[in-house]
Amino acid sequence: MESNQSPDDVRDLLDALHADRVSLADRLAAPSWFYPVFAAVTALHVGTPVLSDSNVGAAFAALPVAAAATLALLYPRISGVRPAAVGMVGWGVLIGLLVSVLGLLSVSYGVVASLSAWWVLVPQAVCFVVVLFGGRLFDGVYRTHLHAGGVRQLTGRRSRSN
Repeated sequence: MESNQSPDDVRDLLDALHADRVSLADRLAAPSWFYPVFAAVTALHVGTPVLSDSNVGAAFAALPVAAAATLALLYPRISGVRPAAVGMVGWGVLIGLLVSVLGLLSVSYGVVASLSAWWVLVPQAVCFVVVLFGGRLFDGVYRTHLHAGGVRQLTGRRSRSN
């Protein structure tokens, strides 16, 4: 298929595409409050083994999970961009975060069973730090991946690089 466009027109179009990707990457940056709140909610969940096995304890244990799910689902609405793909490194960071949080939850169950309930503060603090820095790492990795064209706007249009 032939095109009647000059090389300068093509270069201008490619420059406009790159500028659009940079603009979307800037829109996708999480607000400054997002990862600290997400880390605090996750750390609260890691501390739930301290709660008794009553219905009130079970309801409170479900609250951080619901809050984290709500934050994760609202993130595309906040940024205006729906992630289409996070790339292999992004998935590695997310899986590492999940394994770390589940491991720290397991540690907090062991700490509560064998030591004082106050010791649960240690896995909670570690969880907060891991999720805070891991979330910011994921944000950076995802925004880098975005520059390669892995984004879908909420309107459904897709931008790709060749």
